[in-house]
Amino acid sequence: MKKVFRRRVSSWTVLGTSAAISLVVAGLLALNRPLPEYLVARGDLHPGQRVTIENFHLMRLDLASAGEGYLTSADMDESYVVSQVILGGELLPSRSLSSADVQGLTTLVLESSLPVSEKITPGTWVQIWRTTSTALGMNGELLISRSEVASVIQDESLGSIDQRLVEVLVTQEQASLLIESIAAEMDLYLLVAT
Repeated sequence: MKKVFRRRVSSWTVLGTSAAISLVVAGLLALNRPLPEYLVARGDLHPGQRVTIENFHLMRLDLASAGEGYLTSADMDESYVVSQVILGGELLPSRSLSSADVQGLTTLVLESSLPVSEKITPGTWVQIWRTTSTALGMNGELLISRSEVASVIQDESLGSIDQRLVEVLVTQEQASLLIESIAAEMDLYLLVAT
């Protein structure tokens, strides 16, 4: 009878093969894990507005560590109120929501004495200036140093061609200054705040 000698498989080969198979299995499991569902605004959301899940589309994304600043469907709470303008199509940043109402803020629609810059859009921060008449001539005065634009409205009335109205978020005190200026028929100007 002939003796057949089998070649013994090296333990390093067994160990290397096992490690490779483990890596492949771990990679497949990582690729098949469900991605978190982030909230994307269906339309513009303005400060003071309560949000519900119906205000958003759900989008599965892998944002890695950047995802910590955005809300997922699991984080959504019906008590949230918008504290900063969120434009339609944007991911919902957690810093733009508050769990309490935005206290002491209101919106006011302004008509600028000059055409409104195309750079002024919802979410833009603006300065509001007015001009007053003095003995030396006209004087510019800064009324509000920073106010967030809630919306920009195209005025389609007959007398105003290409006039855009701007809705700004202001405190009660700032609103009273603006209303006094409008009542006194002072010119108001909106500049992009830097």
